[in-house]
Amino acid sequence: MNQIDALADYYSQYLESGWLPTIAGGQRVVMLVYPKESERSVLARVGDFETRTRKAGKTWRTFDCASLFGMWMDAQTYRERYFERPNLLVFDGFGTEVADRLRAALQEADANTVVAVVNTAALYGFLHISDLVHAVDACIRGRLAVFFPGHVDGTNYRFLDGRDGWNYLAHAITPGPIGGLL
Repeated sequence: MNQIDALADYYSQYLESGWLPTIAGGQRVVMLVYPKESERSVLARVGDFETRTRKAGKTWRTFDCASLFGMWMDAQTYRERYFERPNLLVFDGFGTEVADRLRAALQEADANTVVAVVNTAALYGFLHISDLVHAVDACIRGRLAVFFPGHVDGTNYRFLDGRDGWNYLAHAITPGPIGGLL
């Protein structure tokens, strides 16, 4: 079994384990952790995760991060000047806008819905995933599934292996070698 199949199988097991309705928002986060080298392969198979979610009787919504920076940049008054002199660019407001968009998606979801955050690598260098998750955790009614290229050691996550990790209450699902729910 390849890593993506293993990740999807462990995700299915998580869905079938039942959802406690009384847990805090931070505990409703599921980090689907896989090697950064598998990013494109995992994204090509996101539909498998959606199918498994629906098969478990849950609703699926996708929150795609791929174009968020481009949309934010397009709305900047001084964008042409930033292209000429990128060192002038300040990312103030980008994280807030992404969090606001994700909050809106979460508010449209009910307690039976998985909101899947995909293409998170597009945020690298602009926004920390930990900050985004912390900003929205109070709005999670169902589950927030974050596709996370990197690795986890216990509750310490490293996004794209490029930053010191952070600790979080989320459930980690990995393809192995230990595999399963952490």
